[in-house]
Amino acid sequence: MSLFLGSVAGAVLAVLPGLAGDFPMVFIAVLTGAFSLVAWRTRIVPRWVSVLGAVVAAAAALGTAGVTLNSGVLYGFWFGGLYGWVLWIPITGIVLAVRTRRAAAVVH
Repeated sequence: MSLFLGSVAGAVLAVLPGLAGDFPMVFIAVLTGAFSLVAWRTRIVPRWVSVLGAVVAAAAALGTAGVTLNSGVLYGFWFGGLYGWVLWIPITGIVLAVRTRRAAAVVH
């Protein structure tokens, strides 16, 4: 048993329960970053929303790296990614709704 716990697999299994709550931040980084890149190219939202999303994605990625590597310097970015994502979603929704209403008003 001690051979297994001393191995790399044992170390990974020992760390996984702690990372289970932090791992969804990877998906937040990928989702926000991908949307921001597509939105930047298609201009479906203003550029500042795309830039804000890219900043949130970078913070989420750095924060996840900080948690994984147990780095105190990078760990603070985790909170920036989480709270930035929580604020970025309604901001993006409001901007899309306003843009849709303006486009509908121009048509009529």
